Amino acid sequence: ITQQETTTTTRPQGTTTTTQTVTINPVCYFDFSRGVREVSGKVSRWGNAFSGNSFSQTTDANRPLLGLQGRGRVGFSPLFFYDDNTAFMSLNTAITLEDDFTIFIFIENIEIAGTRKYLRLLGKSDDNNMFISIGETANKSYVIGFDASTKTEINSTTTYWKPPTERVLITLQRKGQKLFIRENGEALTSGTVSDNDFVFDQIGKKGNDTNATYNGGIYHLSIYDGYIEKGLEDIEDGIMREANAANHY
Repeated sequence: ITQQETTTTTRPQGTTTTTQTVTINPVCYFDFSRGVREVSGKVSRWGNAFSGNSFSQTTDANRPLLGLQGRGRVGFSPLFFYDDNTAFMSLNTAITLEDDFTIFIFIENIEIAGTRKYLRLLGKSDDNNMFISIGETANKSYVIGFDASTKTEINSTTTYWKPPTERVLITLQRKGQKLFIRENGEALTSGTVSDNDFVFDQIGKKGNDTNATYNGGIYHLSIYDGYIEKGLEDIEDGIMREANAANHY
């Protein structure tokens, strides 16, 4: 993705505006429609379209189901992670996000006892403080943590997160020290965020915490090494169109 970025610098001599062409590249690309390896109704591997750095799970009890009830079809059904069997998957090699980034993740969360909480999306296996989640505490929604003292947690207008639709595309973008959040292609909110590196090596789990893992379907995860402006809505529309056509069973 190539786009123009404008920077304004103010000095005692005056204000200078410069425009440069930047190229934003994909870091990883996972989609339900490709790269899925199934064993007896469960997913053992989820391939990355851009490299061999893929998600996998060798323990049968911790594997996500292929489809809502484990009766899905490879290439047509999403991965379903269930809290009751601590399902999660790990990368071959951790991914580090430096500076600006754009994350797209399409999910279908399942309520537990009428609430949606502990949606552990991305985590780092050896660090319980490095993660992206939703609903870690009441009256909060999105949270991105970097270390024990550095995290951004977005206020929620409801006790726990309520998605606009059952299946929802979440877009998280960092630009400098600003975090922008979108749902289904619409701007939702923003907040201040650390510009520290974000590192993850697992999906569906926060660190080594086994008290709660993500509960629901994950259809798509793609990440880019910049703040996408040009064509953002087109990318979102494409992800939503394909994911909403999936057979979640």
